[in-house]
Amino acid sequence: MLVAGLTTAVIAVPYWSVSYDSVRDDGIFAWFWLVELVVLLGTTLAGAVSHAPLAAVMALMLACVPIAVVGRVVIDTASDPTSHNLWPLEVVLAIFMTLPPICVGGLLAWAIRRASPGPG
Repeated sequence: MLVAGLTTAVIAVPYWSVSYDSVRDDGIFAWFWLVELVVLLGTTLAGAVSHAPLAAVMALMLACVPIAVVGRVVIDTASDPTSHNLWPLEVVLAIFMTLPPICVGGLLAWAIRRASPGPG
């Protein structure tokens, strides 16, 4: 859970800290490869060190990018209620954007779990 929080913070803090005018029309997708890398590394780390089922880890990590997007929507609509007319679509796109690195990170975590010696 700590890794998911840190992953969300690494994605969200820079995204939330810039003004709405300086965020390009593509929003978080402007940082696509950086976001993908952070999610991949976070999922791999969380899956490798956690004793929780990988499906639960992957489901938790899937929420990182949509949380960042929803936070940006909340920040922007506080000052301009018309700034995110299609925010549900932004959230759906964030989920789809997150799926590939989550799957690869889950696979890497599974391989690490298989390669590590068991207890005892």
